[in-house]
Amino acid sequence: MARLLTSFDMYKKLGVGRSVVTAREAIRRWRVRHAAEGNEEYAEPMTTNDTPIQAIVNHGRWMILCECRNGVNVPPRNTPNHEAVCPACGTIWTQVVFPPEAAEIESALAERKFRHTQSWMPGETPDQLRQETASKGGR
Repeated sequence: MARLLTSFDMYKKLGVGRSVVTAREAIRRWRVRHAAEGNEEYAEPMTTNDTPIQAIVNHGRWMILCECRNGVNVPPRNTPNHEAVCPACGTIWTQVVFPPEAAEIESALAERKFRHTQSWMPGETPDQLRQETASKGGR
């Protein structure tokens, strides 16, 4: 199975350009475009939140759950800037926390055939993920 998706993969789908290197800039461009189209809620200024927030894996994507209840894609864990920016509310999360065993989690989830079964929540170990995968025939 392919690697887990990150925010960089999602920016391509949003059409914000290949030159974008930060989540902040990608979502800023996206919000400006939507505000210009008459979506006034996207004209609100973006705010910074320095509270640490735990990354999870959902459907093959590293992400966080924003306090506005939106799922937010995060940059690759090996990038120096782990900002995650919520397109819905404009919150810039500056302290995305990946689990110490993130590489093992990615490896265990890569054994699953379908992205929609590639999910991880804090508390699950890579061994548990592998056992679950084996018990469901690789799904």
